[in-house]
Amino acid sequence: RERAAHAPRFDLPTGRFLRGTSTMPTPLEVHSVFGVVPGQAEYSNAHTVVTIAGNALRFYDTKDKTSRFLWGAGSGISCFAVSTAERLIAYGTKGLHPTVHVHELASMERVITLEDPAQAGVSALAFSRDGKFLAVASAVPDLVLSLRMARTGQVIVETAVESQAVAISFNPFNAYEVLVSHAAGAPSGAAGATLHVVDKVYETYSVETKALNVRAVGVAPASITAAAWSPENTIYLGTDAGAVLLVRPETGEVIAPPTAVSKAAVAGLTTPDMAGEDEDLALPVGWAAAWILTTAGGAVRSVAFTKQHVLLAGNDGALRFYTHASTALPPSAAAHLRRVVGLHDGDFEEVVSISFNSVFNEAVVTTAECGVYVVSFRDDIHSPGVPVVEDSGSAAAAGEAGKQVLADTGGASEAQSVSSAEEEDPVAVVKVGDFHAGAVTGVAPLADGNSVATCGVDGTLRGWDLTTGQCAWKCTLSSEQAAMTSGSVAAGSGIIAVASATGVVRIFDAGAGAAAPPHLTLRVRLTADVPDTIAMNPSGTFLAVAGRQGDCWLVEIASAEAARVVGYVSLPARALAMTWASDNQLLVSGHGGEVAAITPPPPGYTPQHGLAIGAKDAKVQSVMVDCALTTIAAAASGKIAAIAANRSVRTYTLPTEASGWSGRDGQMLEPDTVAPDGLGKAVGVIVAAGGRLATASSDGSIMVWAGAGGTEGAQYTRVAHDSNEGGAAAFVVVPGRRFATAGLDGAVVISSSPGFPELVVAPRLLAGAATKGATPPAAEFDDFDDLDEPTVMEKASAAMLAKKQGAAAANASDEAAAVAAAQLDPAVAAAREEMVTKVADLRKRLEEAIAQNDATDGMEKIPREELLVDKAFRTRLVAEGDTHVAEVRRQLVVEDLRNDYAGSKIKEECWDSMTVHGSAIVAFKVQGLVVHNYPLKTKDVAAKMAARVAFLRRVEMAEEEYLAQPENGGAEDIFDLHIDLPKDSEEGAEGEDAAPTENEQVEAAAVAAAAAATTAAKPKEDSFEAVLYSSFKLHPPRRKMSQLLLLQMVTREIKASFNAEFLGMTGTKTTFMDKLGEFNQRITEIRGELMAHTADVAPLFEPKLADVETDGAVLRVDVSEIRAEVYVSPQEEARVAAEVEAEAGRLRSKGADDPSERALKEMMGGMLESDKGSTEMDELPKPDWMLGVPKDDWTEEHHKLAKEWEAASRAFKEEVDKRRKALDAELKKLREDVDETTKKFDDHLGDFFDRRNAADGRLAEIESWVVACAQEAETALDDDERRQVAMAEDLETLNAAKVGSGTAVRDFRQNLDVVRDRFDNTVAEDRQMDKHFRRDFADTEDFFDQVYAMYKRRKNPPRVVESESSAGAGAGAGRKARPSMRGGMGAMGGMRRLSQATARASNAGSSGKRGSFSAANSVSTMAARVQRASISSRSVFGCEDESVDDDAAVKLLALIAKNDPFDGAAGGPITGTSLIPTPPPVEALDADFDRPEGLDATWWDRLGEYRERK
Repeated sequence: RERAAHAPRFDLPTGRFLRGTSTMPTPLEVHSVFGVVPGQAEYSNAHTVVTIAGNALRFYDTKDKTSRFLWGAGSGISCFAVSTAERLIAYGTKGLHPTVHVHELASMERVITLEDPAQAGVSALAFSRDGKFLAVASAVPDLVLSLRMARTGQVIVETAVESQAVAISFNPFNAYEVLVSHAAGAPSGAAGATLHVVDKVYETYSVETKALNVRAVGVAPASITAAAWSPENTIYLGTDAGAVLLVRPETGEVIAPPTAVSKAAVAGLTTPDMAGEDEDLALPVGWAAAWILTTAGGAVRSVAFTKQHVLLAGNDGALRFYTHASTALPPSAAAHLRRVVGLHDGDFEEVVSISFNSVFNEAVVTTAECGVYVVSFRDDIHSPGVPVVEDSGSAAAAGEAGKQVLADTGGASEAQSVSSAEEEDPVAVVKVGDFHAGAVTGVAPLADGNSVATCGVDGTLRGWDLTTGQCAWKCTLSSEQAAMTSGSVAAGSGIIAVASATGVVRIFDAGAGAAAPPHLTLRVRLTADVPDTIAMNPSGTFLAVAGRQGDCWLVEIASAEAARVVGYVSLPARALAMTWASDNQLLVSGHGGEVAAITPPPPGYTPQHGLAIGAKDAKVQSVMVDCALTTIAAAASGKIAAIAANRSVRTYTLPTEASGWSGRDGQMLEPDTVAPDGLGKAVGVIVAAGGRLATASSDGSIMVWAGAGGTEGAQYTRVAHDSNEGGAAAFVVVPGRRFATAGLDGAVVISSSPGFPELVVAPRLLAGAATKGATPPAAEFDDFDDLDEPTVMEKASAAMLAKKQGAAAANASDEAAAVAAAQLDPAVAAAREEMVTKVADLRKRLEEAIAQNDATDGMEKIPREELLVDKAFRTRLVAEGDTHVAEVRRQLVVEDLRNDYAGSKIKEECWDSMTVHGSAIVAFKVQGLVVHNYPLKTKDVAAKMAARVAFLRRVEMAEEEYLAQPENGGAEDIFDLHIDLPKDSEEGAEGEDAAPTENEQVEAAAVAAAAAATTAAKPKEDSFEAVLYSSFKLHPPRRKMSQLLLLQMVTREIKASFNAEFLGMTGTKTTFMDKLGEFNQRITEIRGELMAHTADVAPLFEPKLADVETDGAVLRVDVSEIRAEVYVSPQEEARVAAEVEAEAGRLRSKGADDPSERALKEMMGGMLESDKGSTEMDELPKPDWMLGVPKDDWTEEHHKLAKEWEAASRAFKEEVDKRRKALDAELKKLREDVDETTKKFDDHLGDFFDRRNAADGRLAEIESWVVACAQEAETALDDDERRQVAMAEDLETLNAAKVGSGTAVRDFRQNLDVVRDRFDNTVAEDRQMDKHFRRDFADTEDFFDQVYAMYKRRKNPPRVVESESSAGAGAGAGRKARPSMRGGMGAMGGMRRLSQATARASNAGSSGKRGSFSAANSVSTMAARVQRASISSRSVFGCEDESVDDDAAVKLLALIAKNDPFDGAAGGPITGTSLIPTPPPVEALDADFDRPEGLDATWWDRLGEYRERK
């Protein structure tokens, strides 16, 4: 509410937006609102129907056919309620801050506003019968039912409901019993209706929710679809199966019907055509407990009562009149169907609500299809004079005839037709409203100047007569209509066009206006789905339709009878809005901020290639604006008005030169004027003469702007549509300085504004409308839309493909025929042959020159790029290329500078500002095992503040420790002020000496265990955690804020502590990597020594640091990360080569190895070793003599040497094998060590990962404390502030009341003294009168006791009225009727007659279920009703004539008493105090009934005089 109060509002004197509330008048006059929200309609008097229309309550007088409106104070109206007793109306608003407003019905003045009835919305309202109480039901999520005083808004009691309420009804006999109907589709198991009973004990209210136990009879609570109070003080429940149950409100139990009633209800389901059949009848659920079973078989949607009948309505569009199902009737008296009244006139309309007027002789019915019907009837529906016919169960038959009744035979089967001419029908149905069902998407003025056409998602096209406010004609189409446009009536165009959600565009001739439906000119499907926008030029000769593919279709309208699709133009961007600046210029605003101007081709134009209109035939120019325009409108002198995407109202002057239309790469078009922001999403803008603007937006508002282009702000504003439903959808100007807005809430609003320029209809159009209206054309058109129907483009493509395929063979034969025809002319053939020869010779010479140049070697060869035919062309291309390259380089330099700057700022704010950068440790072999550290920012102002708070906290703890010592007073906590503690904490401290209970012992043990654990993990004394407050000592808000800062620093400490461990773990990984490197080096050496003598060829596990483990890796860019080709300039190449050569020279000077050899070694993965296997011998080499001397020539010495060599060779082999085995074993051991080392590190890292998770858990816990502290601190501060404000207001109010109460007390004491004196005098006078009466009437002798009793009597006994036929035979047959008392005619006489009627009704119904309070309330309230009768008669009948006298008031009350089924019900609450008997009003004596036989007339007159004084 605070935000809403300070929202921007327009100020009328200055024409500017202001902050805060505004009391600005809204002189936007509303003439008509066409629309209704189905489900709620009530009467405000005998013939005025109230419905919701847009953001207003519409009061429609069914007698005078006039309307008046009460505009909602919010963004929409959710529900309303009417009290005819107190003459009040209440409605709930929609929006972020829903409210309830109560107004006087007569003056429409606001009585009170309930500011806090609900959190998200008000779903239902209801007044009690006496109008004293108002029930308010809130919507999801709070779901609260509150009972309030109607005029003050004081909350009496509140209770929760289990699902959202859609209707509320008070018990007419007891306002403390409230019946709530709930929305269909409620949560599983939720009841469709609930009963809430209020109880009052010693000024304390409570609410009991009584379950209506329908499960006991097999009916699910969720299947209840209707609920109502009956005149017998029972509850009628209708089910979705068509059954009607009776429930006793005292217990909530279903009343079982007598057997005869059940049989009659089941028998009523059997239709005449089923007679004699043996098939089993499918009975609805709960049929055994049903008092009524409707023949429709569908759900009962509404229940209402007359004096003699109960009305049931369902989804078949019919009303059924049944006799009352009363528990007071004999068991054989079942509820019989008396009449079926059909509402629908060919269309199916489901009835959703019924409501009676204050006289109960007329009802208003609303349907789901937004139809409003008035049903008037007499109570003699079942009179013998009316022909009867049995209901066949067919709703269609009821709708066709509408004149059927049933004889009271209980089972008659003979059907008879009824003719309305035989006798006046007691039931009359009049359709007083036929509105769009759902959103209205388009509106356009019609040719007669006093009507508009609309289209909507219900698929209808309607014409509205603005004079009568009624729907003049309706055309039903087959799909949702998404948009409407028309030509200008000022230009003489009577053409309208509509576009459907399926992409079908229809063009109509609506030249007859409201007199006749339009005539279809063209139907075509231009797009596959709903178009973005449509627009028609002023003269009505061109229609533009923008599709979602970025194309704009043009349709030429040659006349009212002929139209054709011309083709399409490609737009620079998808269209947002379109308007015609003139007949020859179409303006289109695009999503990217483009404004395109399209000049259509001339009339009769046909595209040369398919359907695409050539650029030369339809000129398209565009210019950019700084903000996309969602709505545009053309003005005079090349100007446009628009509403931008930022919700500002702007005006532009369009370029007059071609250079001004520079497209996307040109200069922006600057606005001439920019009005303040503050609109919702705009849907329409109107530009009139003098630059006057009017706008409509999705927030439901209509605004008329002051100043040229709206620069002076909104002059007038009116929230006309429900913004929660989407607000306005279309906006046009209508002749008579009027506007027409179509709303997504289903309403069409006709308004006007003083001073807005007039739109004059062309005279020829008016004349044509009169002519066409006199002879209206037949409304014949195709209303079928097929989703599979091909579009115009698809049809053209298919036709072109068929044409190409069919003409392929013909094309070949045509070409041969052309050549043969050319050969017949020798001159042509010779010229053609000569040209072909020259071209071939030139091509051959050029190819030979190129080949000869390519074969040349040395300096004679011409570079290929210089071998050109056109050197000037090459030079121009090179120059253009150089220019383009220079521009690209410049753009790249600028882009690089921009990126470098952005990168440096990001690095400065996100990297350099961190004391600890983000890093991680990755496991060697365990996939996904990564442990991250905690990045930490440099300590900021908050950290410094926390350090100061910690210092003060340590001082506080030192003081607590010092003062807690016994020698210093032993205070437990000197800073825990008792005023900050909850009351229960102080109370709990008083009973410390009491013995602990079992629960307290368990809690004490848990606290002790927690204390022990805390002691074991006691934080360091210099840490922030050591200075935290206990969770039980955070009562003042100041401690919560201090704890908040300390907790934030504790999280930093935890992160810093873990980061220290993380650094140690990083060193551990480095140690393990070094160890693995040593293992790998040794493995490489062994494998090099063994070479081919080992089977170990597996690759080595070489651990490397990942990028995430390297500090600053995120800031480095590797060459491999660059996807684009890297450009290296020659200078860069030379520099890199010089650096490489310098490095190589440096290494050579130090004696290092050859860089090329080192590179090769690195490339081979360290396996490039010298071939030691080639130098080591597998066997001992033979001596030279063995190689040079043949074995046959060996001497004995040679053989001896040979034996020695063989022995040495065997020993050498054994040594080699032994070494190889040792190396192989060592290799295996190294492999195992590598695996063991990696596993060991991964295990360490897994443990470290667990510590990281523990730290995360601790941080999450502390973060939850931080959030809780922040929320509690904010709440506490807000509560303190609000409490301070409230206490200041209360103090001011009490001071003012104190001043006034002193005066009131003095006045009261004075009045009390006066009243006491009057009372004493009156008592004395009464005693004196009684004494005089006894003295003066002592001579009456035998009549004295009777006369004395009549003298003191206030209430007359029940009368027995004789019928006229037997009047003469009675004892008083010859007695002349006289005035019963002097001056007793008029109101008092009427009071007496009503009292007599009430007494008879009381005696007759004393055994009913209304309770003993019914008759008493009827009599006790009769005097007050008569006193208000003169006012009520005018209000009930809608008459403000002051000449209405008391006799008319009495007649009114007599009529209500006759028709009102709840007559006698006071409507107030029934409590213990209200049952205390009060003196009844004094009733006049009647000589015909009260005068004793034989009493002289003189004594009788004197008795009247004494009674008057008494």
